[in-house]
Amino acid sequence: MKMRILRRRAVAAGLTMLMFLAVSACDKMPESPSDGVYPTPAAGRELVRGICVDPTSSSPSKFSLDVMAELAKQVGNWLPPDKPQDFIEAGPHPGLTLVLRVVATASPTSNDGYSLVVKIPAIPGLPGPPDPQANNFTDLRRQYVAQQQLVRDTRNTAHHAAGAGAETLRKFPLVHENSGVTACASVLALMVGDAVSTMTGWASSPSPGTGASPSSERPGVSFLVASDLDDNEPLQAFGSFNHAPLTLLQTCPSGDLNACQALAGKFEGTMSKLDAGPMTVYRSEFTATTIDTWLEPLA
Repeated sequence: MKMRILRRRAVAAGLTMLMFLAVSACDKMPESPSDGVYPTPAAGRELVRGICVDPTSSSPSKFSLDVMAELAKQVGNWLPPDKPQDFIEAGPHPGLTLVLRVVATASPTSNDGYSLVVKIPAIPGLPGPPDPQANNFTDLRRQYVAQQQLVRDTRNTAHHAAGAGAETLRKFPLVHENSGVTACASVLALMVGDAVSTMTGWASSPSPGTGASPSSERPGVSFLVASDLDDNEPLQAFGSFNHAPLTLLQTCPSGDLNACQALAGKFEGTMSKLDAGPMTVYRSEFTATTIDTWLEPLA
C-alpha cells in the first residue's frame, strides 16, 4: 500500500512539473505575431573612373583602338544578365561614371569634342519578401512590391545606359594630333573633380605634404592614362587628383625599355605634383586585363 501511495505522489509531482513547464512556455510565447519592419534597401555604390587615351601618331594606332574596344566591352557588360531571383532578393550593384579624355593639343575645356562621359545608374538592393505571419504583412508587402518595381525599373535603365554607353565608345572619334599627355591628364582631373564635387570625402582630402591621410570616406575614384607617355608639347600641369590612385598603361613603340621606363618615371614625377595617389605602370601587352581590373565593380 505504501508503494502505491509513493507512486501516485511521484506521478502527481511529474504532472505538476509538466503543467508548470507548459504554463511557463505559454508565458514566453507571444499571443500573436509581432509587427515586422521592412528593412532599408541597401544603396548601390557609385564608382567614378577617369581615363586618358592617347591616339596620337607617336603611339601605335592599334593601341588606342584596343583600349577603346576593351572599354566598350566592359561598359556593355557592366551588369550581368538578369536572373528571376534578382527580382525576389538581391544585393546592390554599383553605378559607374566613366569620364574619358583623348590626348590632343587643345584648350583645357571639356566642351571641345575631345571628351566623353558615360553614366550607368547604381541599382539598389532588394531585401527578401516579408514574413506572412507579421501583423502588418499587408503594409510590408506593399513596401516590398514598390521596392521590387523600383529595382526592376532601375535595372532596365542601367542596362539601356550600359548598351548606349558601349555604342558611344565604339563610335567615339580618335583624333590624331600632337601629344599633350600632361594636358590630357590635367583636364581629366578637373573633369572628374567636377563630377564628384558633391560627394563626401573628395573635397576634404588634405593638401600634399601635410602628413595627413586622405579621407576614408572618399568615393570610389581612380584614374588611368593609356599612352606612350612621350609628351612633345609644353607641360600643362594643373588641377589635382586628390590622392586617387593612378594606373599607367604604357605602350613602348620604340622597343627601348630603358627609354620607356624613363618616360614613365618623368610622367609619374609630374603627376605626383598634382596629388596623384599610388601609381602603377602596366605594359600595353596587358591592356585587356589592366582595364578590366581598373573598372572592376567591386574595387
